[in-house]
Amino acid sequence: MKTRLSLITAGIAVATHSTLTFADHAESLMSFNSLLALDLEQLVTINVVSKREERVIDAPGVVSIITEADIKRFGYRNLKDILDRQTSLLVIGSNLFPHNKSSVRGVATSHIDNNVLIQLNGRPIREPVVSSLNHDIYEFFPISLISKIEIIRGPGSVLYGTNAFAGVINIVTRKPLTNSEFKAALTSGSYNTREAELSGGIKRDNLNVYGAFKGSYSDGDTFHQTVDALGNTGDYETGHHGEQAIVTLDYGNFTLNGLYSNTETDNARALFALPSTVHDYRRSYVDAGYRWEVDRDWYTDFNLAYQVNESTLTIAPPPAGPHQTNHNSEWLGEATIHGHLSDTLNILLGGVYRHTKGRDDAEYQSENFSLYTQLDWQVSAANKFIAGLQYNRPDEVGGDISPRFGLITHLSENWGTKLLFSSAYREPSGLDRFVDSPVIQGNAQLKPETIDTLDAQLYYSLNTNRFAITYFHSKQKQIISRESGVPVKIVNAGEITYQGLELEGRYAPAKRWLLIGNASYQTNKDQDNHKDVTYSPDLMAKLGASYNSGLLGTWGMFYSYIAASTLQNEQATYFNSDPDSYNLLTLNWNGNLGNLAGNPQLNPFSLNLYLDNLLDEAIYFPSMHQTSVSSIPHQTGRAFYLTLTAELP
Repeated sequence: MKTRLSLITAGIAVATHSTLTFADHAESLMSFNSLLALDLEQLVTINVVSKREERVIDAPGVVSIITEADIKRFGYRNLKDILDRQTSLLVIGSNLFPHNKSSVRGVATSHIDNNVLIQLNGRPIREPVVSSLNHDIYEFFPISLISKIEIIRGPGSVLYGTNAFAGVINIVTRKPLTNSEFKAALTSGSYNTREAELSGGIKRDNLNVYGAFKGSYSDGDTFHQTVDALGNTGDYETGHHGEQAIVTLDYGNFTLNGLYSNTETDNARALFALPSTVHDYRRSYVDAGYRWEVDRDWYTDFNLAYQVNESTLTIAPPPAGPHQTNHNSEWLGEATIHGHLSDTLNILLGGVYRHTKGRDDAEYQSENFSLYTQLDWQVSAANKFIAGLQYNRPDEVGGDISPRFGLITHLSENWGTKLLFSSAYREPSGLDRFVDSPVIQGNAQLKPETIDTLDAQLYYSLNTNRFAITYFHSKQKQIISRESGVPVKIVNAGEITYQGLELEGRYAPAKRWLLIGNASYQTNKDQDNHKDVTYSPDLMAKLGASYNSGLLGTWGMFYSYIAASTLQNEQATYFNSDPDSYNLLTLNWNGNLGNLAGNPQLNPFSLNLYLDNLLDEAIYFPSMHQTSVSSIPHQTGRAFYLTLTAELP
């Protein structure tokens, strides 16, 4: 703890010293208004769907884009807050891994984040042992680094492989706009929260470097009189402390993405036994890429990635609760050929090789490879046809094929439709296959889970205004689950069918106003016709309004209605507060100190005030991991956070 506090204090000291040198800086930074002008550019194109830039209306996927300006308008504590506002998406978790999983379109049968693939600039960040632990990304990612976030709702395995099952989240980072720029932000707030975030970059000819560091400490909310899985009552703590650093670089045709995390997060042990303890988690990741341009119509991307993860957990309470450490590493090599066959025909071909090593109760390793292709054909000015295929072969298990087909039709300049069919898979994790203990037995012959999804969308798009309605139908098969017994066995068993409707819109009624909103409804049933069998709400409605008041700053208010999870632990032995539906209201304000004070020398400084859970709702969610307990705390109470930021262009 002292080491972490020292690191954060050092970061704050550096930031404070840096901001003092800005007082004589007379020229204002890019104003918030000019940042809003980036909306049009960022909202029109997307990269994640086809591994190349294309118009959103031409992309063969159901997508959402979060711009840098949107993030500033509505505020945040972390990446989780930003994602929770998106269509059909909610970040959930368990007593063991709080806020560790993105649930998209109701796919939530586990507390592990294995149904959504997170990417950094189009490159996968995938922890291989439990596939995946991502709470450090949701809590500690430095938001000042983000240029935009691209989200696919629906399968993405044809191009991205395992975990791109129910969705893909691609975080696109900033590039320096000037020769050098620097930003330092200090945050203080409720629950003894203290944060320092530093970011900056340089631009020299063909060289662009950008990096960011976030150090965060918070006691979190403490939920007294919580009942655990042993029937004991105690304090359920939700604090954290740690750091995350990210660097991105491109020089000519060479790219580099690096990430380092060192975090401790409060949890209630694997067995849900209070008092709370901590989950120690470290992640190191680097991806190097090179683009070989054959000619103007053909190029090949080569990528080599390496990551190391280490997780230390406490399983049971003392004296039977020693620490358990998992250590794993993975190499990934990928080559992707992009070709322009004609004015109307594009092709993509690629292959991936992965080698994973892990150490838990025993050492293990695995090898996986896959081949993929996608073809898009502009049949006419109004119609585009897409077809794709991935062949995936985990070691010791037979191969599997995931197809993609689509027809995109432009009905007019502003109206269009997307009719899409796609499949995806999730490989069994190293833990699923190789765990060997008296309590649980892995299965080396597990097959991948699969999902088939049909999407039908009607959209309207004009500049930054956009409205869409989407129907989806998915069938999840060969679900990797646990079969009760001694020991517990991990098997492929069961199917779940999902269907739902999504409404989303973005509208600027006047120059200073922006309204964004979405509503989603989903229902599901298993192979025995049991309904509502996943830990996910059936209904979510989210609405945000932002107003730019000029010199007095920008205001943003966001309201979310989240229905109760359709799956409740009705047979639980121990009960905490009901995991009911809830209303979450936040208020955000950004103001430039130079504008507020009428002093141009203060232009480099800005203030941000973020008010969270204004209604002070008690928000609980079903206990996903230990179902003998009805629920766990999911959201802190009413809170405020004040941030001082200083920037140099």
